[in-house]
Amino acid sequence: MEKSRHANLAAHRGDWAEAERLYLEALAEFETQGDRRQAAISKAYLGQVLIGSRRRQEGCALLQEALEMLQEEENASHEIAQVEMLIEERCGANAWLREDGAIQQLMETIAAFTAAPNWIASRQLLDEHPELLTPQADKLFDAMIQYGSGENQAQIIEQLVTHRDLLRLCRMIGIEGAFKQTIDPISD
Repeated sequence: MEKSRHANLAAHRGDWAEAERLYLEALAEFETQGDRRQAAISKAYLGQVLIGSRRRQEGCALLQEALEMLQEEENASHEIAQVEMLIEERCGANAWLREDGAIQQLMETIAAFTAAPNWIASRQLLDEHPELLTPQADKLFDAMIQYGSGENQAQIIEQLVTHRDLLRLCRMIGIEGAFKQTIDPISD
């Protein structure tokens, strides 16, 4: 318990390395003692630390493991609800938006993609930025289209729609086929 308390303090200070070390030690102790409930709780805290230190995928995997462990325990409904809430908040579909700079970086990539001087440059940019094919990018395209729906935005909206639709086609039929169809639609 003492290690968990010190780990909590380290996490609040933002000392992710120290918090991770202490939670790993606490987890090992609880596992050795056979205390699965406390091991699961330590695993959930460790998951939060990993997310805080920009290792979201690892942290989310640990939160899921903690949830599964708690679901095997009796009278753990409170802990289960807390871990489920953490998974939704920190690992859910829109969690990436809350990461520092993630949305801004994706918006800049979308802007570069839609402003490319030709389809060859667009294709090259897509090859360099496969995140343009993610559901998050699609949602961001939709938000940008909806936000910019004023009269003086017509050309920008048209570019966004055209490029969003191209990316959707890429996801459906593949990048090569989608660009071929876009560049030379009559030859198909």
